[in-house]
Amino acid sequence: MYSSIVTAHSYVRYALLVMFAISILNALYKDFSKKPFAKTDGTINRIALSLLHLQALIGLIIYVNFIKVAVQVEHFMKDAHLRYYAVEHITLMLAAVVIATIGIAKSKRKPEGKQHRTVWIFELIAVALITVSLLSMK
Repeated sequence: MYSSIVTAHSYVRYALLVMFAISILNALYKDFSKKPFAKTDGTINRIALSLLHLQALIGLIIYVNFIKVAVQVEHFMKDAHLRYYAVEHITLMLAAVVIATIGIAKSKRKPEGKQHRTVWIFELIAVALITVSLLSMK
């Protein structure tokens, strides 16, 4: 059961990265070409955000199981590998989820012409946090 959850976490990330790339590129293109915000833009953003939330949910399930094991190791915070998963990875990933969610929510309230910019800026920050988290993996 646990290994299938980890496998799902691994596969969902690829769909998530593809959708975030599509969403960011779409928002960049439409922002710089001054195109209006369309229903398909909202759909693309919702799919990307839904995949991010799904990935976070799967990650939290893995995290709960990991923490049960990690806290049994004496001084686990001194172990760089355990600390990375127990603190650093989860913190940056949750920050990315919050920032992306705020960006999509804010874009809905922005006036026409500023919606795309809000989407790509917040999603790019979220992707940067995800990248930093993955690059700092021990």
